[in-house]
Amino acid sequence: MPRLTPEVIERLEAAAYESAELGRVTAALAHPARLRFLEMLEFGGAPAESLIGSIIDEFGINRASAGQHLRTLLRARLVQVTVDGNSRWYSLVPGGAAPLAAWLAALRID
Repeated sequence: MPRLTPEVIERLEAAAYESAELGRVTAALAHPARLRFLEMLEFGGAPAESLIGSIIDEFGINRASAGQHLRTLLRARLVQVTVDGNSRWYSLVPGGAAPLAAWLAALRID
């Protein structure tokens, strides 16, 4: 059995952190409405009302559910919000999906 040197402990802690980050991202991507929100933000920010209205129309969910999906993406650090007066603008967080991209690259899936 390998000794738990400080270097080994550091690598184990880093691996645990990376796993938690990957879990955070993949859990947030586990619903089609959240995936659609991300697609809608691909080319720039959008006002909350516009995003929520589109998701309500497309998925037939209520306003509270649509808002909860946006909050899930915020907690996962995949989207960010900017408040401008009474408006809330959402946009993608640059590098927000990096844990998933790194994991997929490490798997070398083609």
